[in-house]
Amino acid sequence: MQLLLKFSSLLILLFFFNSCKQETRVEQEFMACTYAAFDDNGKELKSFMKEYEQMLFEADILKGTTGKDYMQLLDHLSTGNLEDIVAPDSFLAKVQEMKKPDSDILTACQATIFQDTLRYNTSKILLLETTLNGLNQTGDFKPTLIAKNTAEILTVDDLELDFYKMRVYLLMDMMLINAGVYSTIDRVEATLEREFDLDNALDLKLNAESGLSVDEKPTDIKNLKSLVLAYLRKNESNSVIQLKAENDTAYATYIAVQNEVIAA
Repeated sequence: MQLLLKFSSLLILLFFFNSCKQETRVEQEFMACTYAAFDDNGKELKSFMKEYEQMLFEADILKGTTGKDYMQLLDHLSTGNLEDIVAPDSFLAKVQEMKKPDSDILTACQATIFQDTLRYNTSKILLLETTLNGLNQTGDFKPTLIAKNTAEILTVDDLELDFYKMRVYLLMDMMLINAGVYSTIDRVEATLEREFDLDNALDLKLNAESGLSVDEKPTDIKNLKSLVLAYLRKNESNSVIQLKAENDTAYATYIAVQNEVIAA
């Protein structure tokens, strides 16, 4: 009887741990990948996100730190009225000052998540990205519409996750940059205002079957990093990389290509 009770207790414990594992959301796993790619396991980024949230609260931009408060901020951003937003320093600018994550670790970690296609394809991530891609294709990729659609897709519970909190910070940054509030962010402004000569650009294309071509030549993604490196060494500061994807391109493939370019 004692052995049977111990065995029963073990089954209960296994069930408990397995249940906890199943409740881990895809978004949480993506953030875990991001943190793991940093030398400090994301300690600096986690700390800054908490500090930034507190700054938004103290500036009365967030009324609190719950998902409900983030939903209210999204609703406010969707109106386009930024007159009452006196924001702290740009979130993007501060993140750019941090040491960059290891792209190889990030790509490998994300690849394991994409392999679980059932969980990924039913996640809010894919629904949100598909919706935003649709706005981009129709030429309606405006910050106010992004905020509106994001608020319609996500729930209060979703906005408790760091994955979506970070996206709210970046969306607010985008709107304040467009409004000229962050006019002193040199790196961001240089990217937004520079006119690119695409004649000598490295042309990357993804078709509906998620096949990749580089300068019209079919290419395996595993060879992309070396091709981008060779192009960068040859063209140096005049380098321009152009990535185009058809509507039906798998988002996982798009991210994989993006990660290889960033790695190079």
